[in-house]
Amino acid sequence: MSLLRALSAPAVLLLLACASTPAVTSSPSDKPAGPAGIDIRVDRRIELLTILFKLAGGNECQSRNLSPYEQDVQRYFSRHQDHPAVATSRRLAAENGISYSAPTSLAVYLDEGLEPIRPLRPLPEGLDERWADVDTESYLAQVQAFAKDTDFDGFLARHRSYFEEVERRFQALVEKESVIPWFDGFFGPRTTATYILVPGLQNGGCNFGATARRQDGREQIYQAVGLEKMDAQGLPSPGEMTLALLVHEMAHAYANPIVDAHGSELAPGMAGVFKLVEKPMREQAYPSWKILGQESLVRATTQLYLRDQKGTDAAARDRRHNEGQSFPWIGELADVLSQCRSRQGNGPVVEACIPDMAKFFDALAQTYEASGVPRPPFRGPINAVLSEGITMVAPSLTVAPQLSAYVSRVRARFFASAPFEEVTPSSSSALGGTGLVLYGSPASNPVIGKIVQASGWKVSSEEIVVGGQGFKGKGLVLIACRAHLDDPTRGVLVYTSVRARRHRNRR
Repeated sequence: MSLLRALSAPAVLLLLACASTPAVTSSPSDKPAGPAGIDIRVDRRIELLTILFKLAGGNECQSRNLSPYEQDVQRYFSRHQDHPAVATSRRLAAENGISYSAPTSLAVYLDEGLEPIRPLRPLPEGLDERWADVDTESYLAQVQAFAKDTDFDGFLARHRSYFEEVERRFQALVEKESVIPWFDGFFGPRTTATYILVPGLQNGGCNFGATARRQDGREQIYQAVGLEKMDAQGLPSPGEMTLALLVHEMAHAYANPIVDAHGSELAPGMAGVFKLVEKPMREQAYPSWKILGQESLVRATTQLYLRDQKGTDAAARDRRHNEGQSFPWIGELADVLSQCRSRQGNGPVVEACIPDMAKFFDALAQTYEASGVPRPPFRGPINAVLSEGITMVAPSLTVAPQLSAYVSRVRARFFASAPFEEVTPSSSSALGGTGLVLYGSPASNPVIGKIVQASGWKVSSEEIVVGGQGFKGKGLVLIACRAHLDDPTRGVLVYTSVRARRHRNRR
């Protein structure tokens, strides 16, 4: 996927010995797109700025389990923690908020020599506004020095085979899809655009969209997408999640300008909704009504793409994901756009649907103001049960004395303020209003009995079955969570076995 692949062996050796020659190409303009109209490649500029801001302490996109490549990055570049480029990156993060997508937005405006492809003052379209007060000329001089001083290109060259395999796997996914034609039909063709999918080798849980507009009018639309289901070698298995993220990040290049251009129409309703969900939005680095509006249109676009191209199950998974991220209205907004599309017939849809979107958000703000923002359905994990108020429920002292005493000690040590309900086999199983932490057997705790039956679980002396998967053995204990039967927005955590006893933790 790089220029090196087209060179003869002696020339490759010569280039790898020259630190100023990139091992990974940055400019897509000299490389034809793949069969799906999307160029797929690891990006030298994005890797470099990502490394700098990680060295500077940026951990907002830190991977939980580092790939061998990420481990190599840490080992190799940690010796350069005191380089001026790292110090300046640290200052920019602290003083200018340069984090998340901001480094990527600058990277795509650089050429092979890490020089701007166009003047950066005033800020060109797509360059994050957090760069507005930064002396980018001085900073880029330090970045260039860092690349030279660390033999950055030599480091990349040693990982070329890894990059090529990651690119191949992304290509195998994308060439089966019809992303660009769908976008052309929904938003209208962008005849001057080039699309570049960048495997986010160090993205962790982050994914970014970025657009660079050249002075001649050509656009380069980037989607930096993290690696799905990495194996021990750090190689991904791109699937539905990668496709949805590609569509999501590509949609930003279309949705953001539309929301910006129609701010006067969209602002009242979007600002009203933002006021009611401001806390979870800010926690996700969405600090304004305009960004909420952009994200909403992007997510509704992704929802419609999945409905059209991948079916109802994929769309339902995407909708649940949005609900869990405090965007419970995305399915409804997608319905509004779908209805507008049906009225429109052929041709671009979204610009014509602005009045529908404005009306939708106006009504949504009024509804949420009157009745509150709906809580998302509980979908785990176990710790999410404990994140809000809980009620602890266990068999009474007369039914299971040891277990009851044990639960009392657990409550006193960890959940002293939590209500504690003792039950008997004949007790009513209706408990609501909070999450539940349940102890006992299905026979001794009727709440557990009802949950086991409703969930299709099996708890016997010889086997436990959960989700169709069986586990055989004597004395097994099931620890599981699910949504509350009477209030699906609450979680239930179950500790159970065939006998009501104290459940010892085993390592």
